[in-house]
Amino acid sequence: MRAKKEVFKEYFNNMNKTGNEFSKIRELIRSDSGKRFFLGVREDYLSIYYMGMSIATVKALKNGGCSYSLSYYYLKGVKDVNGNYNYDNKTEGYFSLPSKVFWQKENFDRILKNVEEHVLGFGKEGHIYLEKACQQWIINTNNNDPGSKWYYADMEYIYKEDGEKSDHPFGRADIIAISKEPDDNGIFQLAFVELKVGTGAYGISIKVPDKIVKKEEQDEYRRKVKEWLKEDFWGEDVLNVKLGSGLSSHVVDFLHYFADKKATMQLRKEIAGIIDIHKKFGLIGKDVPLYKLESENEISNTADIYIVTYSEAPGIKKEMLSKKAQEKYTVPTMHEMKEQFGKYFYKVEGSSSMPVECLIDPTAIDGLIRLKDEYIEFTDNNEEQKECIQNIKNTDHRFVFRFIDVNDKETNPVHCII
Repeated sequence: MRAKKEVFKEYFNNMNKTGNEFSKIRELIRSDSGKRFFLGVREDYLSIYYMGMSIATVKALKNGGCSYSLSYYYLKGVKDVNGNYNYDNKTEGYFSLPSKVFWQKENFDRILKNVEEHVLGFGKEGHIYLEKACQQWIINTNNNDPGSKWYYADMEYIYKEDGEKSDHPFGRADIIAISKEPDDNGIFQLAFVELKVGTGAYGISIKVPDKIVKKEEQDEYRRKVKEWLKEDFWGEDVLNVKLGSGLSSHVVDFLHYFADKKATMQLRKEIAGIIDIHKKFGLIGKDVPLYKLESENEISNTADIYIVTYSEAPGIKKEMLSKKAQEKYTVPTMHEMKEQFGKYFYKVEGSSSMPVECLIDPTAIDGLIRLKDEYIEFTDNNEEQKECIQNIKNTDHRFVFRFIDVNDKETNPVHCII
């Protein structure tokens, strides 16, 4: 469970025994008007994010102070405690740095440069991580904008049942936001956001377990997965199915997660805990109504569910990418985003072989299916979003499909959700 009060009480007690690690982290997160870094609150540690990548896991040491654990990739060109470049030959793993090594300016600047190269496709594989960069741009921009209605409390959320060490197979969100002001009943609203940049990650891929190696057995497994999704959607088998990172995977995860009252009850506690820690670091102003949040009972027990597509990541242009990444880089129009989304969600002309509509038990997604005709009309107009109500185990949830053309001068890309 993230942000558990008793766990972080001990965490901060240990951190503050020696040195000034708390002040260093607070200064970093609040630097540049709070627009470069994000503080993730996890089960028993903090995580520092830059360009959407977790650059350092911050562990509090029992004897005082902190250690900083980083991926080998971010340590190229970083000097160790003896001034040597011992990390340059590492090809895998995470390595713990003492405070003086992590915060040494030359080292820290090199770490940030490594992150930038990683995100922009200068790695060996040439992969780009624009969704990650876009996530953090959205978070930092909204959290530091007095006019924004939402505070983005967490990113890369994965539900882990309290007391369990392993991640639960469902309950994932790119971003979780909470309203900065309560409604008329004194309740703060929640939103789950699944973010896409471009149209390349809408599709489905049924991941076959590694132990299944024969082609005929792999084909049989895929057939069974389709059968479970269609005929036994709420069964145990579906919970362990992996459907890649496309629309079908998100819909399955959202439905199963929000059907579990225990999971959503824990979420509210986690968000309340995260807010407390963010206040401790001065990330929420005392003039913001959210600052007065005292318990999870003031947080809604449901959430709006957004699937948001950006045409590109704000602030990142094609010429900033590696040459290999530039070759594959395209920026879709509003119409192209809507049309491609529709082909992976509904059975329409030119649709995917396994759109959401055909893959999942129709009784589990009846609200989403009823939206189909309206969505088809929406594809050809200038509106930015289409929404519907989907009932999940006797509780209504608002699903919103939102599309943002970053290059449209009449669009404010800051408004990821409204």
